[in-house]
Amino acid sequence: MGQCQSNPSSNSGTDDRPESLEIKIEDNISSNPNASSSPKKEDTIKVLKGWATMGEEANAKMDYSTALHYFYMAMEGFEKIHGADSTFYIELEFLIATAKDELGRCAEALTLYQDVLSKQERIFGPDDERTLTTLNNTAWALYENKRYEESKAHYEKCLERKIRIFGENHASTITTMNSLGNLYLDGFKNYPLAITYKTRALKSLSTVLGPQHPDTLSTIMNVAIITSCFTEDVMKARDLFKQALKGYEEQLGKGHNMTKTCAGNYKVFLEEHPKVKGARAELKKIKKDYP
Repeated sequence: MGQCQSNPSSNSGTDDRPESLEIKIEDNISSNPNASSSPKKEDTIKVLKGWATMGEEANAKMDYSTALHYFYMAMEGFEKIHGADSTFYIELEFLIATAKDELGRCAEALTLYQDVLSKQERIFGPDDERTLTTLNNTAWALYENKRYEESKAHYEKCLERKIRIFGENHASTITTMNSLGNLYLDGFKNYPLAITYKTRALKSLSTVLGPQHPDTLSTIMNVAIITSCFTEDVMKARDLFKQALKGYEEQLGKGHNMTKTCAGNYKVFLEEHPKVKGARAELKKIKKDYP
């Protein structure tokens, strides 16, 4: 996601709306409950869905400003027809939050995520998959806004629900474990807890994807770096680096960028810890294989 702006806008997002929003929705459509099958209403909904699709296409191209333009047009139209608690409105509000987050407008994104989360918990329930996705994103937005204690509370709540509903080895659960690890690493500087959550995620990744899947190997390398930088367990760090490098070489080959990155990290570790058992021989081999 985008880097937070140092001075985020204090507005509510009105600058993202088109200058002239002329959605021609007849009064009888928005006020008459018997007009649900009105041809005019159906045509309007078709237009609104078209705008939403155009927003998603712009989003996919990382043209977030254009995406916001279309999302707001669609959302305000759906509000006139179905209200601000409708599924369409909530989905679009979520998309607007993610686009603003990508633009680095973290404070605005957080406000929107919190509004979406409140509605989803009330309408869909706290265990709905959509609610859990927004809960995770709200935790991330709190982290971006340096509200670490609140972020932790949201991540922990999200993780508890995901483990109960999906299990420890579900991809979504693993994502939240990793995120908690990142929060403890970068937010709280609590390296033992960061390693604990990263190791839990690693165990689940190994079970789900296999010990030599690139995602698993990436996590092994990250745990090795954290262990080497913030603990005194150099033997564990060495073993993790060796495991990651061996896996990358076997799965991706020595010429792959990820393999070279891992070798470079291992080389730095060995140079900084020359007294580690086998360091001299390992360093000599790495310098030969990765000149």
